[in-house]
Amino acid sequence: MDRFLLKTQPGYPDREEEIPIQERFRDSDPYSSLESVASPEDITERQKTRREIHVSQLVREYITGIVR
Repeated sequence: MDRFLLKTQPGYPDREEEIPIQERFRDSDPYSSLESVASPEDITERQKTRREIHVSQLVREYITGIVR
């Protein structure tokens, strides 16, 4: 399914829903337990590698056609 065919409006929680959300995150921060999956050096190395990959004009045109 094409993501552009969907129209979603997540909206905003009403008052009765918002208060429990605030309470749930008052004492714990879910972001504090996140761990890195790549170092800055890993990302830089992947960016360098990406630049070395050859993609023919025909493939670029094919990809553009799919996206459009």
